Amino acid sequence: NPEKKKTSDSSAENARPQVQCLELATGTAMTIDAVRTFSVPKESGRWLACLLDSPPGPKAIKSVSQSRETFGVTGEGLEQKSKPVKLKSRAALARERGELKAESSQEKSGQPTKKATASGAKAVGKESGSSSSEAEKKDKQPGNPLLLIDLHTGIRRTYPNVTSYRFSRNGSHVAFITSVPKGSTKTTGKSANLVDGVYLIKLDNFSQSTLLEGLGQYRGLTFSSDGAKIAFLGNRDDYQAKTPSWSIFLASTKKTAANKIASETTDGIPSGWWVAPQSGLQFSDDMARLYFDTAPISEKVLEERKSSGSKKSSTEEEKKGKAKLDLWHWKDPQLQPQQLLRAQSERTRTYQAAYVFDGSRVVQLETRLMPSVGIDYRSKSRIAVANTNLPYQKSLSWDVPGFQDVVLVNLDTGMRQKVAERVKWSAALSPEGNYITWFDAE
Repeated sequence: NPEKKKTSDSSAENARPQVQCLELATGTAMTIDAVRTFSVPKESGRWLACLLDSPPGPKAIKSVSQSRETFGVTGEGLEQKSKPVKLKSRAALARERGELKAESSQEKSGQPTKKATASGAKAVGKESGSSSSEAEKKDKQPGNPLLLIDLHTGIRRTYPNVTSYRFSRNGSHVAFITSVPKGSTKTTGKSANLVDGVYLIKLDNFSQSTLLEGLGQYRGLTFSSDGAKIAFLGNRDDYQAKTPSWSIFLASTKKTAANKIASETTDGIPSGWWVAPQSGLQFSDDMARLYFDTAPISEKVLEERKSSGSKKSSTEEEKKGKAKLDLWHWKDPQLQPQQLLRAQSERTRTYQAAYVFDGSRVVQLETRLMPSVGIDYRSKSRIAVANTNLPYQKSLSWDVPGFQDVVLVNLDTGMRQKVAERVKWSAALSPEGNYITWFDAE
């Protein structure tokens, strides 16, 4: 039936993803509608966070009691009971464990406590950042509601305008980033998070703290393995620019206020480079360093800065009447087809750097002359190995896999020491940093 098929196709298009959570002790299944993403802490099963498509209504969360079979252990084996054993509710068990006091009407309604609300209001009351004509032109996407559920007690909290979120490994904290719709203003009333920013929730009491806020974009939430530190990227300080410069911020989960630790003007980042906008963030397991990516500032951005304030740059006018040529010389290290294929990837290449906590300094580890350094984030060694074939790229036209030089790189200072030349295969460092190994086919 064509009409029936049309109806089924329409319902399939309108169907939105759901998250279902089944409690094994009671057989109760909880369904959450219209979920974009969800997450749980890596080392804790108590919390569930869901980023929703729309604000959760009374029918957004459904609990269905499933039928269950109860068995008793006898000398002859398992014996099914005629009546199921009555199990205690999650809330009752939580009260017996001392994890939950008697619920107030405010908690039952799912509203934040006064303490959390006051903290949220304080977080919003700092600064919203000034907007400029350039900032107003930007296509700024608002966030969505974040639903946070305590699976032990059933208590729920909702936070508006969230774009991304991250649990600490042990489940003691959750951090999230907000992006508000254009035209929204700050408030000191009941509504919170009506400003762009990064916020931290302490999950044992739902207290909210502000790490950083103001008009801008934020991304890359990353907790350290012990949950004591959190890092992220933001462009609040340069958001008015057409292509803003990004910075890296670091905060302690105890002190909460975030500090800028790396930006375009930071000592250690090469002149004419900046923090890569799509940089990843990674703490070393021993908490000695925070790794991130840098990149040369593109010519397009440099031209934007030169022409800032003028309607049209002279460079753009000059380019209109000029031809574009691809030049190649027979002494170039790569063949022309190779250069053309790799041109885009080379233009967008990033280079790894590190923020060293001992000394609070930035060290550039990868460079154009050494674009790849092998770093083991789990190792406590201060040494890494770099393999570079740049001196031998031309010979790759007739000799494969070619040769490489092996260089030791000090992760705390950036100092380099060449230890082997014309190695046929890549070298690697032992886990404790005492040996270098590679394969010698000859």
